[in-house]
Amino acid sequence: MDWDKVKQDIGVFSAHLAPKSGLIGLGSGSTSIEFIKALAPMYALGTYGIQCLAASLESELLAKTKGLPLMDHRHWTDEIDVTFDGADAVDDEGTAIKGAGGALLREKILAHSSKRFVLMIDERKWKKPWQECLLPVAVVPFGLMATIREIQQLGMRPVLRKNGAAPYLTNDGLFIIDIPLTLAVHSLADLDSQLKEIPGVVETGIFFHFASEIVIGYGNGKVEHKMVVV
Repeated sequence: MDWDKVKQDIGVFSAHLAPKSGLIGLGSGSTSIEFIKALAPMYALGTYGIQCLAASLESELLAKTKGLPLMDHRHWTDEIDVTFDGADAVDDEGTAIKGAGGALLREKILAHSSKRFVLMIDERKWKKPWQECLLPVAVVPFGLMATIREIQQLGMRPVLRKNGAAPYLTNDGLFIIDIPLTLAVHSLADLDSQLKEIPGVVETGIFFHFASEIVIGYGNGKVEHKMVVV
């Protein structure tokens, strides 16, 4: 299966859901990259009055290269009209696990500040069991081992993400800890709260009931647009 082609189809479909004016949040990851690539030529037609705000330096650089108008985050004050982003797993209530690309903190800030939050996924991630996922958690470097120890006391087996021999570093200077959700997860909301009670934890990749819309691409070429009703 050519999943890269599926992601391209998702990006093109989602770009046609974007408004022609307002502030658009750009997520990070491979599917978000395809969305940016698809949105840029539509903007170039000259009929769009949008501005964009990117969740990662990678997305920002790509959007700039493709000619999309970017807002400096230091000047951002208004609510975002819609954010388009990918995910690692999504259920039908709009809850997702995100953060494989490391930008979960900025992604959650954009999502929380958006009127619409559209998650773009291929069929492999639709209703994927949480127990098959890694949960990314952003932590401060100071006191890393103390933070890991407290996560272990919750019955988890945290693993520090690496970039070669060194710890992986986010755009905000944070480390990422990946937690296998191999044990039974009774409540993602409770797990999110427990992790955030640990002082070294900044944010988790649990996006609880965040999505308002879900775009799903299938291997047979079909792309589906779902509205989330909870």
